[in-house]
Amino acid sequence: MGRCPRAAGAERIDAGPGTQAGHTLSRVEAVVFDDLPGDRRFRPAPCLLARGIKSGMSVSVHGFGALCACTTRARRFTDDEVHFIGAIANVLASAILCRRAEAQRARLYQDAEDAIKRRDDFLALAAHELKTPLTPLRLLAGSILRAVQRNAPAEALREKTAVILRQVDRLAELVDDLLDVSRLTAGRLDLQLEEVDLAAVVRDVAWRFRDSLSRAGYALRVAADEPVSGRWDRTRVDQIVTNLLSNAAKYGAGNPIDVEVAGDDRTALLVVRDRGIGIAPQDHVRIFERFERAADHASYGGLGLGLWIVRHVLASLGGTIRVESALGAGTTFIVELPRRAAGEDGDRRHGAHLK
Repeated sequence: MGRCPRAAGAERIDAGPGTQAGHTLSRVEAVVFDDLPGDRRFRPAPCLLARGIKSGMSVSVHGFGALCACTTRARRFTDDEVHFIGAIANVLASAILCRRAEAQRARLYQDAEDAIKRRDDFLALAAHELKTPLTPLRLLAGSILRAVQRNAPAEALREKTAVILRQVDRLAELVDDLLDVSRLTAGRLDLQLEEVDLAAVVRDVAWRFRDSLSRAGYALRVAADEPVSGRWDRTRVDQIVTNLLSNAAKYGAGNPIDVEVAGDDRTALLVVRDRGIGIAPQDHVRIFERFERAADHASYGGLGLGLWIVRHVLASLGGTIRVESALGAGTTFIVELPRRAAGEDGDRRHGAHLK
């Protein structure tokens, strides 16, 4: 395709089969025409005919388009003139290639700068998140040491030890998330498939959360009485439920949290609903990306990996997740898992390479 100059702007030129432009683009050598209206090799460009063009020559600019030199006078062109326009076409092609190369280099440079910034931001965030549990750990360890030296009662030591264990668990979760990012990105997430009851997993996770949710003032309502089984990786299903419930506890603003399990013959359904701060519609896609979150980090901690991990673990199991939410209206995450993975082969599957 090309453009033919006119008094007001430019007119597009058809470069399809049988057209003058198409004929030029299909040849290496220049196309010379002494009598454009009477040429039977192609259909002349209407805009050239309209301008009274009689003679000229056109040459392909290495696939980028066609260069045409023409006149309203009937004449024949010399070999030197044909070679000259060919040389101009070569210069134009080189200029276009250089321009595109420069644009590509600029894009790559910007991509590299963006990647470095994301890395630096993540390292700063990771350092902060990993350091946060260490401060109370150090203080509690010192407190326990002093209590032991004073022969403090066992109950006081028991409470401090429980806090230490919770902080250690938080550190372990952060490290596990980082390891999962590495495995998922490299496609090294191995799945141990077995018969798993989603409802039983939900009840187990809810039981583990009962104390921490109670301390935070949450009411957790679980509707998972009937078995909903499928061939999944038990550890990864537990991880999905845990991450979604942790997310609800983080952003639920102390309001009740509902977890529901349902399903049919083909698909299991998991719904986790909070009544917290909610998510703006424009952020519904972004929250599933790596190191992303809808809320600011100053108010809510974490690495921004939980939902990204959930999405990709679900993808490795053939499942999906979607969100329904609006600011101030709470958030509902809906997970669908096929009870039998398509193309399932044996009891072990390898994760795909994920970006």
